[in-house]
Amino acid sequence: MDTLMNSIDNIKEKLSDAEYKDLCDQMKELNKQKETDLYRVWYVHVDTTLRTPDSDSEDEDDDAKNMVTSYYFTRIKSTFVRLLPDEAEAKIKNIRDSGSTWLSRKAANFTPLYALNIVQSGKRLGYLNAVNTDNLTVVRIDKVGAF
Repeated sequence: MDTLMNSIDNIKEKLSDAEYKDLCDQMKELNKQKETDLYRVWYVHVDTTLRTPDSDSEDEDDDAKNMVTSYYFTRIKSTFVRLLPDEAEAKIKNIRDSGSTWLSRKAANFTPLYALNIVQSGKRLGYLNAVNTDNLTVVRIDKVGAF
């Protein structure tokens, strides 16, 4: 990395100020990416199951036929992510102070959550939104040692 910076300094007279600044900014970003560490992040995962009554049942009135029961199954899962050490330390401090912190689904390379459709006999009755579509609730962060 130092050799590359020396090469850039040697040719900086040939570059315009804007090109030189852009090149330095790119190098700064590369250095930032290099400074991340690998962490194992433990987060809360909620599975949702919906149950609609049997539409052919004659025992229930019309209101009961349109009722939907949702069941939530909560468990702790883990994944590996790259974080800046300062960011990881701040999140670990939040966990110590309040019991949990958050991590964006994007940082964990997870896809966003979408609404869960409620369907009965091929007819859409409505939908159930995810509690938090953009973030994970994190309860533990461990730095992964060198391999």
